[in-house]
Amino acid sequence: MTDITLFHNPRCSKSRATLALLEAEGLTFTVHLYLETPLSEQALHALADQLIDGEESILRAEDAAKIESNVDPSSLTPDERIALIVRYPELMQRPIVQLRDQAKIGRPPES
Repeated sequence: MTDITLFHNPRCSKSRATLALLEAEGLTFTVHLYLETPLSEQALHALADQLIDGEESILRAEDAAKIESNVDPSSLTPDERIALIVRYPELMQRPIVQLRDQAKIGRPPES
């Protein structure tokens, strides 16, 4: 098992670029295809808590408003954000690189 996990969506150009950067660095990492194997509510809360960018950044807010037209992403509680991602895994921000107990959104991939 490795210390690095990439939460990856192969259809996302930023996610593919982040994957390529990790491979180019010669790092050993695990790829989690979160659309094929969605994270549990508990796992999403843990990942959100680890985000350097802030727990609210786990949600793709611009897409959430498109999927749930009655939702104002800026007014959601942490539990409501996670509940949306549980219902619609595609709303999880991507890519996310997790290293031990910290996580970072790869936007831009070089970050």
